[in-house]
Amino acid sequence: MGMNGVAAKAACLGLLISLGCSEPPERDPLQDTSLHESRFVQADGIALHVLDWGGSGESLLLVHGSGWSPHYFDDLAPFLADRFRLIAPARRGHGQSGIPGEPFDVDVLAEDLRVILDSLGIERTNLLGASFAGAEITRFAALYPERVERLIYLEAHYERVGSPWDTLRLSRPQLPCFGGGIDSLPQMRRCLQDYLRPGLEWSPTMEAVLLDIIRRDDDGGYHLKTDHPTVSPSFSLVNASYRREYELLEMPVLAIFAERFYPVTGVDAEYDRQVVAWHERCQLEVSGWAMRRFRDAIPQVKIVSLPGSAHEELVYNDPEHRDPERLAEEVLAFLRGSRAP
Repeated sequence: MGMNGVAAKAACLGLLISLGCSEPPERDPLQDTSLHESRFVQADGIALHVLDWGGSGESLLLVHGSGWSPHYFDDLAPFLADRFRLIAPARRGHGQSGIPGEPFDVDVLAEDLRVILDSLGIERTNLLGASFAGAEITRFAALYPERVERLIYLEAHYERVGSPWDTLRLSRPQLPCFGGGIDSLPQMRRCLQDYLRPGLEWSPTMEAVLLDIIRRDDDGGYHLKTDHPTVSPSFSLVNASYRREYELLEMPVLAIFAERFYPVTGVDAEYDRQVVAWHERCQLEVSGWAMRRFRDAIPQVKIVSLPGSAHEELVYNDPEHRDPERLAEEVLAFLRGSRAP
């Protein structure tokens, strides 16, 4: 199905839903278009973009990683939206959210989550944080434990303070897509496809993410929106100053680990050599340390490793491995468990 076909399908399904009709039967979520409302919430003068899939069950707030967009969850959402009130915000300085006038810390990010929940009338929620978002969901749960049912860390164990990741990350392979030298959207598309979705076709979800995360420079080149001088330093500030308060978490916690950080591309032999070497030298040490940290600090933690997966692949449609489906199965099994005290 081309992009026009996808758009037409989304419009038709949206009309059916707005008229109160049931959706077509026997849908395959991997072939579905992710349907959601788009809204903005004001937080300390910053407009925060929020995707809202609706739903009448428990709330599940999905928080994306650094540099990405709430559309990151578009392929995963159809597996969860019929069981939860599903919401995904764009962090300040990301996607369609506003750019702050000064760098922000983890307390600002936690407060943004509170404002979003308040604006939507949600008193208590489940939280899923991907990658960098592990910091802000931890801080939010530490500040507002009465508002959190359960926490899910989706490849979100890469904290810096006291961790081997703080030094081993310096030697990891660097994705070439955001280092400059890319001067067209097709070139950026090709780079992300080769390095983040090797061997798979470009998808509507990846297109939505791409358009959300990049900006065009005056010289015509493309870079991440988060390269902005008030946004980029914020990541360093959070990473360098915040030791996650796992010891304060009394709610059930699920920590999901991918097998490796980077996929092997099959198109860049030198990069692939670096990926394999870094995985063998560093990845296992980082993951092992993080698992011990979770187990030592959190009484109610469940740790799950998904074989054959990479850090950025877990949420994207993959006809061979059906990664969003198996990820959703783990999330649903955990969320159906006992409620937090």
